[in-house]
Amino acid sequence: MSDITSTRGSDEGLATILYATDDWTVNGTRGMVFCDVAGLRSAVQRAAELASAGHHIIAIVRRPPTETNLFWDQIVRLADRVVEQDCPIAFHAMTP
Repeated sequence: MSDITSTRGSDEGLATILYATDDWTVNGTRGMVFCDVAGLRSAVQRAAELASAGHHIIAIVRRPPTETNLFWDQIVRLADRVVEQDCPIAFHAMTP
């Protein structure tokens, strides 16, 4: 039996590992893996790009042994955080 656990990380906890190197996948329906990337920030970016191209993104998943699942609402919140961190002037100019 495997001792792998699956968790949903908090937004704050995930923000601390946005730029860390780790294996993540961007997943669609029926277990389809759209891509493998080497970091959470890259996974969030690819999920946003794929969604804007019309693909249905189900989750971003960090591969075992530390499996973490991010679903769409959390992906959007982290994408907003990435935009704010990477382009703070542009982000605040767009915010009502």
